[in-house]
Amino acid sequence: KGLAFFDVLGHEPPVVNLQELLRNMWADLGDALSQQYTGAASTMGAALRQGGHTARAMLEKGWQAMNRAYCAHFEDGARQAALQCL
Repeated sequence: KGLAFFDVLGHEPPVVNLQELLRNMWADLGDALSQQYTGAASTMGAALRQGGHTARAMLEKGWQAMNRAYCAHFEDGARQAALQCL
């Protein structure tokens, strides 16, 4: 075993799914950028995290779309004024 020196306490080293890790990081970045730009999380974050368009991802996408519409109509004016002050 080439990585046996990591096994100090007799535990197996954790297996990291790199694709899942990168997918989650990409979705988190999209959520952060979308939150800054629109005031709501990304509509594609759930689909990215789950690896495709499942029924749950579609429901989350619909919820985020409604949240974006609310923010655009009722909260965007104050956000734009604050950004213009910067």
